[in-house]
Amino acid sequence: MSYSMPDTTYNGYNNYNPQQMPNMMSQQYQASMTPNIPQHYSSINDAHTNDWLSSHYPTPNKSYSNIATGSPSVYTDISRLSHHNYDGAGSVMSNMTSKTNNTIYNNQRLIHQACANQASKVANQQASNVNNNMNREQFLTSLSETIKLYEDPTDEEFKTRTFKLMANLVANPKFGELKEEALPLLITFMLKEISKPTTELKMVHRWISSISHFLMVKDYVDIILKMASIENSFLLTVLYNRIDMNVNVNHIVDLKYIRGIISLLSILTQADGKVGSKIRDNAREIGLPNRLLFLMYGNCRDLFMTAESFTQFKQVNFNLIGNLCENSEKTLLNMHKENGIAVLIEILSREVEPNIIHVILKILNLFLKAKTVYGTAIVNSNGINILVKHLELGVKANYKQKTLFAGYVEILCENMSLLSPYIITDKCDLLPAMNAAFRVISFENKIALKHTTAFLLNLSAKSVEAKEFMVNKGCIQIFLNLLAICTNAKMTKPEITTNEREFLEDVTENFLGILVNLSNTKNYTLGNEAIRQCTTDQTVEWFFLSHIDTCRSDNKSRLLLLIIRMISHRPDFVDYIHTLTLKHPKRDFSSDIYCLIRRTVQIYASTANKNELNICGKIIIRGFIILTKLSVHPQILAKVDRYFLDNELLEYTFKHINAVKDIEIIMSILTNLLQLLETKEEVINWISTPLTVHYYETFKSFGDLNLSNKITWIQELIMQKTSFPQYL
Repeated sequence: MSYSMPDTTYNGYNNYNPQQMPNMMSQQYQASMTPNIPQHYSSINDAHTNDWLSSHYPTPNKSYSNIATGSPSVYTDISRLSHHNYDGAGSVMSNMTSKTNNTIYNNQRLIHQACANQASKVANQQASNVNNNMNREQFLTSLSETIKLYEDPTDEEFKTRTFKLMANLVANPKFGELKEEALPLLITFMLKEISKPTTELKMVHRWISSISHFLMVKDYVDIILKMASIENSFLLTVLYNRIDMNVNVNHIVDLKYIRGIISLLSILTQADGKVGSKIRDNAREIGLPNRLLFLMYGNCRDLFMTAESFTQFKQVNFNLIGNLCENSEKTLLNMHKENGIAVLIEILSREVEPNIIHVILKILNLFLKAKTVYGTAIVNSNGINILVKHLELGVKANYKQKTLFAGYVEILCENMSLLSPYIITDKCDLLPAMNAAFRVISFENKIALKHTTAFLLNLSAKSVEAKEFMVNKGCIQIFLNLLAICTNAKMTKPEITTNEREFLEDVTENFLGILVNLSNTKNYTLGNEAIRQCTTDQTVEWFFLSHIDTCRSDNKSRLLLLIIRMISHRPDFVDYIHTLTLKHPKRDFSSDIYCLIRRTVQIYASTANKNELNICGKIIIRGFIILTKLSVHPQILAKVDRYFLDNELLEYTFKHINAVKDIEIIMSILTNLLQLLETKEEVINWISTPLTVHYYETFKSFGDLNLSNKITWIQELIMQKTSFPQYL
């Protein structure tokens, strides 16, 4: 599942004026603060910082003389980076869509080209104030001392001058040459400033902006990602703690820098490969998914949920949560323990933007595919009713915007399908759900159709209310018509692809499953009415002459069960089948059943797949039941007689079943033949051939008492009704 950010246009450079760049501290930012923060929010310890740098970024001994002098470093001086009107919405957030490190750079390449000339001129003018002939030690020492000067408590004017000096150092070509050492030093300094409770929000925003723009430079991406991927790295922690510090401790909301931090976190966690995996692990370790979710639901909830301008921010935030939840059972479990599912459902109930709804639904989808307990939690949080509400809105919106429908309605239908086994009928309003589902079926959207029919299948299995709705509202005819469409698509489209055929079979499985559930006569009135609706002249011809040869094995089994119920329900149904055979002499239904049994018996004897064995067993049992029921018609009986005597159907079946020793199949076949024997004496000849009699003794050795008693009874009947007791 992909959690990519929306494609929008970057406009962060629209207000760029290179002549203003040296005056870095003249920018007007939003309100600053100097809050009283608890001790655990104190800044990063200097010793810890030095230890971290020395252990992860040791001083290399090799020469950098062969490395290009790095024009990207000239372009990305701090002054240039922090001078933008960076508000998060039109820059990093809207463009960092890829999970590859190179794409993080390539997404901004055109912007860099457009501004390169102006930026280089200004940066080179600044760089001229710095001695370009400094060696490695001199440059790193100068950068370190400049950072220390900035950190010393002093007046604003002194900090401004120090900041300019720092910008000149970053603009120096040496910064690009020594990026492996200089950039971590600079980034760590920025993180320390971000983490300090006394750092004003305008400066927090400036440092966040600078780190973000460093990520736009191809030469710097891997270095920053490495910093974020190291175990116990404080990069991610510092970034989020700054939000937590202001929002949850001091209840101060500055959405400008919050958006910048969330954007930066999103970029870092989208990195690919092992580095990206480690970054995501680090983010999960600090509980970032839960913290981001409750940020949306906590002190900032009302503002976020009502401010139209922050739709994009919300999508990025939920995309980030989804990325961290994906492939992480531990993260899902932690969110569930902290009531995260209920929070998601509550947010979903208030949300109106389709893009945001879509992302939240994807997160819920991860839960539904993970564990049963999560599905129950969603239902208990009123999740079904919330999903139905959005489904109704999505169906209405389809008339105006099909792309919208194809987006979140598909995932809505899938979630409803996954949720339906956990539905508690007294907690869910099923009538709107089924109305919306049938409206979805009328649209030409294959994914939505597949999931919606699965939803209706599960409802038909467990809800009397749903069965009554489907039987009494004419839904069976809709199912039959759609089944006919699926069959015709497979038969009349020779170029049909494997994927298309599989889709048609999946939908057919759902439709047939619904009809099987509705025609179950445990609820006598509903079941018989459903069967009556299935045996209309318009549909039976399709059932018998088309689908039995074209559908998947599991669907053959379902179809045979429906046919058995139809024959049992209507006394004249066998006559009707014979009439159809006369009408279409090339398609003899009894012959189709006979051929199906022989093919299935052969498959049954050669497969070791348990699921396939189960399906084949059902087809064999139901095929024999249908043959015996068809044999009540004299003309069909003559055909069936040939299948058993001339074609040795029973011997062929026993031969293969004997190898598998399937007692259930043997018992079913013998029971149905004995029932037919009560009215049709021809059956005695089917069950008394020499080879068949031989298998009786073999079956007795299986050790099943019921089977042995059944065979003993058959042997006694044979002795009574035939002149060949020597067989016994």
